[in-house]
Amino acid sequence: MLTQNLRQLEADGIVVRHDMSEVVLHVEYDFDPEVREEVCSLLDHLAHWGRFYATSRATSSEDDKYLSK
Repeated sequence: MLTQNLRQLEADGIVVRHDMSEVVLHVEYDFDPEVREEVCSLLDHLAHWGRFYATSRATSSEDDKYLSK
């Protein structure tokens, strides 16, 4: 399943496959340089949202403790 997804990402121009199989089967994938910055920006936004969500959930959990007393 992973190989299928990576091949589809390669076909879509999102990742680049590097075959490094000189002696042992070894393949690496990397983001296509044209999409790397966009993907990194997206991941930064997701990380920011995740921190915000975790903080807001922790705060609401604390509020719930006090309200239930």
